[in-house]
Amino acid sequence: MGTEALCALEALHGQAALLAALGADSSPALAFDAADEAHRLVGVHLLDSDLGDIAPALADPSVVVAREAYELLAEDHLHGDDEPLLDLVERRGPGHLWALAVLHRHGHPIRDTWESLGPPLVELPGVPADVRQTDPRWLLEAACLPPASGPSGPELVDRAVTVLAAAGLEPGTPQDAAIDGGNVGVATYFRIPTRAGAPIVCTLGPYVSGRGGWVTTCAARWRPPVSGSSTASSPTPW
Repeated sequence: MGTEALCALEALHGQAALLAALGADSSPALAFDAADEAHRLVGVHLLDSDLGDIAPALADPSVVVAREAYELLAEDHLHGDDEPLLDLVERRGPGHLWALAVLHRHGHPIRDTWESLGPPLVELPGVPADVRQTDPRWLLEAACLPPASGPSGPELVDRAVTVLAAAGLEPGTPQDAAIDGGNVGVATYFRIPTRAGAPIVCTLGPYVSGRGGWVTTCAARWRPPVSGSSTASSPTPW
């Protein structure tokens, strides 16, 4: 349920009726005790609109609820001071990683605390950035580690030629694969002729297209590791 829809229902029927329909007698009870994830999410929003303390929701077993509590706390500094969040982090209570991420959004220095936690690095190759946003450990890594970096476009093309040569496919000179000889795709896609076909390599990232199992095999050897944040690392360099 969207925030606007929730506000409309509350305005139309009143909070008491809305809580009763969801089987709760108060917004804290709905936010923290409801069995249904969706009901707890509604409770967090109702409690937040009442300027209540939603920090306990950072420990919710549902990442959807915990993430929403994190966003609400991070965006609103008017509920009070950050002492409860600082205390939660200090005693390593449930939800302390989300709390630390909130403190970062509030401008607190968190590097020393993050490092004292391990730091809890998470190495999962190929995980998209939007998925990483569902785990506070990735949010903290993004806040504390330098941005991930990778090879340049020409380096990706050269690496592809090297891998194709190592596979005995006798690659030729990479050719710019601009669409229909026009300007679309200039210096973005390169076709590499080989005795088995001509795969196309993208210079914007580790992407390759072509037909045949040999393309998949070579691509698995080509994708480069990414330096910087460990969350963006890959164990299979080309």
